[in-house]
Amino acid sequence: MDAKPSGTAVVPRMTRREFSELTAMRLQLEPLALTLAAPHLKPAQFERLDAFVAQHEAARLASDPTGVRQADTGFLFELYRSSGSALLLSFIESLWLRRSPMFWEARWALLGSSLGRAPHRHKEIMDALRQGQTDLARDFLIEEIRNAGEFLLEAMRFREATD
Repeated sequence: MDAKPSGTAVVPRMTRREFSELTAMRLQLEPLALTLAAPHLKPAQFERLDAFVAQHEAARLASDPTGVRQADTGFLFELYRSSGSALLLSFIESLWLRRSPMFWEARWALLGSSLGRAPHRHKEIMDALRQGQTDLARDFLIEEIRNAGEFLLEAMRFREATD
């Protein structure tokens, strides 16, 4: 975060390179959290995850980008919290904080791409986790993060690098 003279904290716009680095970090940390969480998921957590999948689909069909984002965040962080690693969760949260302004700006583009170039794979992740196929669930998550990152690299404006 940057601090303005008024004391206001702002998250600066990223460069293309910074966004690519952030995506590379997400591709390592978030699948690790899913892998750690998988053996600890209980029926109540599956119910909450299923509810987020349903909320996401309803929001997408209603063209509600705020609802889509809330369901997406809720689903993923329900999984990541289940990893039992507070340190890993804090790293993931800091990456999400850094990318958050871009994702808000891209909300309509992401909504339009949710069935096309950057589809959510939450239902597939859930199916794989229920079947005990953690590696497959991990692969679906990697695909989702990678596709969204590639889509946003094409669709978004980035700050020019100064170095």
